Amino acid sequence: PGNIIVNKVPTTNAKAQFFVLFPFKTVEWAFQSPDPGGYPLIIDKFGKIRGLLDISYVLDMKPLPNGHYLYCNNVGNFHEIDLLGNYYHSIPPPTNVHHDFDLLSNGNIIYTATNLSLRGTIEDIIYEIDYKTGAIKNTIDLFEILDPYRKQLPGDPTGMSGVYDWFHNNSVFFDKRDNSLLVSGRSQSAVVKIDLATKKVKWILADSNYWEEPYKSLLLKPTGPNFSYSYGQHSAIASPNSSNQFIIFDNGNVRSYFNPLKPVNNYSRLVEYSVDPNAKKVTLSFEFGKQFGSENYTPALSNVDYITQDNMFICFGLIVKNRNGNAVNIATARDEGVPQIRLMEMDRLGNLNVDISIKNTDLTTPLNGIRTYRAHPIRFF
Repeated sequence: PGNIIVNKVPTTNAKAQFFVLFPFKTVEWAFQSPDPGGYPLIIDKFGKIRGLLDISYVLDMKPLPNGHYLYCNNVGNFHEIDLLGNYYHSIPPPTNVHHDFDLLSNGNIIYTATNLSLRGTIEDIIYEIDYKTGAIKNTIDLFEILDPYRKQLPGDPTGMSGVYDWFHNNSVFFDKRDNSLLVSGRSQSAVVKIDLATKKVKWILADSNYWEEPYKSLLLKPTGPNFSYSYGQHSAIASPNSSNQFIIFDNGNVRSYFNPLKPVNNYSRLVEYSVDPNAKKVTLSFEFGKQFGSENYTPALSNVDYITQDNMFICFGLIVKNRNGNAVNIATARDEGVPQIRLMEMDRLGNLNVDISIKNTDLTTPLNGIRTYRAHPIRFF
């Protein structure tokens, strides 16, 4: 079930004309799907379906320099395709990719990985692999350069506690301007910048509680008005204009170590931070989504993108409601939850240019819905 609803007629200032997403139908619960799902679906800014690729279980796909696209399936293989569904090349990585990948300047793939054989932990390895062969060319072990024993947020927002899933790396972004990686650790509510050449942490953006040295001295110090941290975040993306500015999707799970917020009092948002790396300071330069309150509260999944420096995109990929339409936490409410999607484009002044919802409107199946891990603006010309 999934009806596309245009909540607002797109404005003439909209920069994105089309969007690609990877919807999963859900039955009775947010993650229970009746079929493989994840089929790449293209819609325009008016909510009209413009394309569907018959490729199942795609979490994400990204453009390649040659105009093709790279995607990964549920068994971990990368595939190069075009939007007509033609296959050009497949790359079997040594371990499954679980959340994200990017391309390096040398053409190799860098991706979020798991290697249980190392020590029994998951989602805390980053591999660089050869684009042609899948051979490992470089490894960044987050367990070795961060603190795997730091206390996680109360409420266990990922559904997994302890060292087993201590970081939950859900995002990797390569910035060729300073040869660095931005990674997002959901379990730590931390965005970390890593020098790719030295594999050393340059800084950490995270709630300052429970950090010890030497990590504590790497924390960015908040400055400026209206600053707030992000929690359970996804999708750290550097600005087109600066390596020291980035946006993330702030899911917002519980938002505190000591006074956790309930879903009905919470919100999710796009937030932009600006960093002074020399002074180790950070300011909040833009946010969007808080004004909707729990209407768009999204406890998992989702992403953001820059369309231009001043126009941004947000995908609320798993807004979860109960039968009464109230926001719920999927980690504790596994017997309820009506998933829905909302896609928005806004400008830096906060003007909303595109607003599309995809939801179940069939009242005879009140706990069925639809979700997507990510969505992106997409260009054809």
